[in-house]
Parts: sequence; structure tokens; C-alpha cells
Amino acid sequence: MITSHKLTMSAYEHSTYADFVTNYITPINTNYGITIDNLGVCSDDAKNIYGFSFGTVGKPVIYIQSSIHGDEWETAFYTITFVEMIINPSLAPYPLQKIFKYLKYNYSFYYIPVVNPWGFENQTRENFNMVDCNRNFGTWTEPETIIVRDKVQELKPLAYVDNQAMSRTSRHSVGGGVFKTRTLIDNIIKNMNFLLDVYVDPYPIDPYEAAPDRGRGWISTQLSNYGTNTIAILLECGWSQEHTAYLQEKGDFGLNANLSALLHLDNFWKNRTLTI
Repeated sequence: MITSHKLTMSAYEHSTYADFVTNYITPINTNYGITIDNLGVCSDDAKNIYGFSFGTVGKPVIYIQSSIHGDEWETAFYTITFVEMIINPSLAPYPLQKIFKYLKYNYSFYYIPVVNPWGFENQTRENFNMVDCNRNFGTWTEPETIIVRDKVQELKPLAYVDNQAMSRTSRHSVGGGVFKTRTLIDNIIKNMNFLLDVYVDPYPIDPYEAAPDRGRGWISTQLSNYGTNTIAILLECGWSQEHTAYLQEKGDFGLNANLSALLHLDNFWKNRTLTI
């Protein structure tokens, strides 16, 4: 199981977007020399959306994102912590460092930490225009979804991993896209139920097939560079009734769910035998 000392702040101690950029995104460049891409401004015409590549160029691409809903800002903290463990495997728990090195050298990644900066800043689900960005795919009225669309169409990734959160008590969920991923999703859920003392289940709304106006639905209709539709995975962190005060519990789910998702994806990619 992965945990991190970085994820101990109060769940209700909220950072400004500028502070998040300064304290979490900029150090990726400062510490590792990774170029941070300015992908454009969000719907308030002020805050920039950033992304960056890491891993090994030329390997299969996995696209990761977090905080498409601004009030789910915790996802950005634990997902960028997970990403940094791939960039620098020595940050991972010692028994898992070989796994993180394997991921680093066998895959190419692209990550957008905060898809919805205005929502992150203001702790709202919607963007500046009061639009739910995750229901705007196919409509393309919002700069946030246009940026995601353009990056996905540029990369044509093998897989897309979307980190979200929900208000269901004591539940975490995993979901898929239009391109059916039932066995893959069920394997991630079984793995998470084994690792964590919480209940993880299929996402309660269209768990295996999402509507095409949702990110995971639309993206899973896109053809990857690898002869398949892009495999879409939703990792939905719940809020625990017993421990509502700490980001640590949410982080424990997020770190381990991301690792479980990548390892099951790797199993599919290496063996091509997983029924999805």
C-alpha cells in the first residue's frame, strides 16, 4: 500500500490555484527539468491550464488528469504526488520502487493536474461560466474541454485515467467508458478492496459505459495509436463518514487506485488477453 507524508493537511484547508502552481507544478520543472506546457487560459480568461509529459518518449502513452470539477480539488494533490513517484521512484515506498521504475521506463505519460482552475480556486463543480466541464464533451463550448480534446487527439493515448471525487459516504468507485472495460474495472475494484479497509464498487451511474458527453465516454470512442479505442478509467474518491477531516484517507485511495489502474492496464497491454 502507498501512502505519503505530503497528504496530511486538513481536507478543508484549501490552497489557492496560484499557490498550487507554485508549490506543486513549478517544482516539477525546477527539480526534474521537465517542461511545463501552458495549454491556454480557462474560462475566466485569466488562469492558465498546465500540463506536462514524463516517462519514456516513444512508449505507449497514458493520459492522466485531475480536478475537472473544481470542488474535487483534493484529487490534484494526491494525483500529482503519485505522478512525482513515477518521475522520481525513490519517493515511492522502498518495496514499490522497482514498480515505479518499470512504469517510468515502459510508458510515456501526459498529466494535467487541474483541468478546471477557476473551479479549483472557488471550490465549485462548474467552471467560470457555470458549466460542468465533464458534461461538455461533444459540445465544446468551454476552453477547458477543448484543451482536453485537443491534447487527447494529439496524443491518441492507449489509456485515459480521470481522477474525480464524490460525496457518497464511505464509498469509492471505479468506472469505465463506452469502449467496454468491465473486466478491467472489476479487477481494479477487487485490488482496491483488498488493499484498503473501505468499500470500493463500480461507479453507481453507468459504471461500465459512460454517455459520450462525459469525458470518459467521449474519450473512449477515440482511436488510439495502438489499434484499440482509448481505454477510459474513472477513479472516484469518496468521502469517509469516519474520517472526514483529513486528506490522508482520500490520498491513500487516490495513490493506490492510480497504481492499481496502471498495473492492470499494463497487464492488458503486455498480454493482450484481458477481455475488456
